[in-house]
Amino acid sequence: MGKTEGGGLSSNTVSTRLSKFYSLFPWPEDPYSEHGRKRYEDALKDMEALISSRML
Repeated sequence: MGKTEGGGLSSNTVSTRLSKFYSLFPWPEDPYSEHGRKRYEDALKDMEALISSRML
């Protein structure tokens, strides 16, 4: 079910979950501006770390 050999989530599962998250909570800034892109990339890293966490 989307797990990798190491027990983490596959990138497809991460992508699907992030897509679902952002469909519920739209991104408030323009991701094409320098500032918006940086915030998006930082948030993406944070969300990937949360999704990959064994604590969830």
